[in-house]
Amino acid sequence: MILYHAADLIWASKIKGTADAIGVPARPVRSIEMLEARLADSPVRALLVDLEAPDLAIAMIERVRKHPIDTSGTAIRTLAYGP
Repeated sequence: MILYHAADLIWASKIKGTADAIGVPARPVRSIEMLEARLADSPVRALLVDLEAPDLAIAMIERVRKHPIDTSGTAIRTLAYGP
């Protein structure tokens, strides 16, 4: 599963639509609390963050960096995008 934060609803729709088209589960995160919940309930492979909300993006990246690496030795990949 991938998680994504998009400050713009158009980008959120594009990310979700692309993930659906290629068969990858994707769920939005709008806050650190929501990110915590998603990390606790699902195996997460990647996080996409929108740099239009830099404070939240940095907080999410910092939180994911502290997440334990899974049993396969794979850390959560992070992609930041912006204008």
